[in-house]
Amino acid sequence: MVNYGQLQYKLKVLELKPASSVSVLETDIEVDIERPDSVFDNEENQHVLVPLETGKVESGAVEEGKFRYYKFSVEEGVAEKVASGCVNIEVKIESDTSGSDTDIYVSRHPLVFPTQHRHEWSSHEMGSKVLILKPKDATLVSGLYSLGVYGFKGTAKFQLSVAIKDVIDSQRIDEQGSVSSAVNGDSVVCKNCKRHISSRTSVLHEAYCVRHNVICMHDGCGVVLRKEAAADHVHCSKCGQAFQQREMEKHMKVFHEPLNCPCGVVLEKEEMVKHQSSTCPFRLIVCRFCGDTVQAGGQPLDVRDRLRNMCEHESICGSRTAPCDSCGRSVMLKEMDIHAIAVHQKS
Repeated sequence: MVNYGQLQYKLKVLELKPASSVSVLETDIEVDIERPDSVFDNEENQHVLVPLETGKVESGAVEEGKFRYYKFSVEEGVAEKVASGCVNIEVKIESDTSGSDTDIYVSRHPLVFPTQHRHEWSSHEMGSKVLILKPKDATLVSGLYSLGVYGFKGTAKFQLSVAIKDVIDSQRIDEQGSVSSAVNGDSVVCKNCKRHISSRTSVLHEAYCVRHNVICMHDGCGVVLRKEAAADHVHCSKCGQAFQQREMEKHMKVFHEPLNCPCGVVLEKEEMVKHQSSTCPFRLIVCRFCGDTVQAGGQPLDVRDRLRNMCEHESICGSRTAPCDSCGRSVMLKEMDIHAIAVHQKS
């Protein structure tokens, strides 16, 4: 069995050349892969990445508590536009809301299979939802992405798509909204909803507003609500976010239910996502020295390696030596850049 990140490949050796045994340590090996004659294992629980073409709709269904995974790629040309803010990567899912619900999780490789607390982007709104991917690092936009549709409740049928949308259209809408909401010189502030109203109609507006509208008194909210809808407007007791009453149960389960990390830490969702992407010793990284996808490990013992943002694996892996291309001396991999500057900069 060969482990690559979260993937497991079961390989059966059929033939060896030129001898009946081969050493795989520090050896260049030429490998030919044959197609399997039969399926050896039950693949029911095996995750599969279904290719998703940008701009096309993919239909599917997912059972409660399970994932359906897809993959899509972002080319260099599109990545430059995303980094400059001209376009957005938009993930859209339209799902059947009759007794079922879904969540979507997205990650960039090498994290191949995003989960509830190992991902980069997510959306938990009830029903159909749109997720805008905004990469934190503008230099890391292009490449492969994985998208997981999670069955939160019941068996949900859905239609999924990934599209590249211009930002100009949304900017125009914002501009029109700002123009229409501009404050006129003869306006007054309504005592009930605190909006600017023309002084000519202020008396009629306030009489109507007091009868039909009410302001949410939660600290920092101030949303104007219809009186009949005010009972459905609630705030989370832990984070203070506003939701409709029917959404509160899902919010509490997704964001505030304690999660157990394999390393032993117990955190809520948002803190768990940060933990598993930055400090968890079991998080997957691409080693800067060997290029393999491996577990990061804990903090390195060497203080200098911690200052260079190395993890435990990179600290150990970088301690291997290799001959310098210029002078032939054996230098540790993690010291090679310093050696090149200190010894060979003038030459």
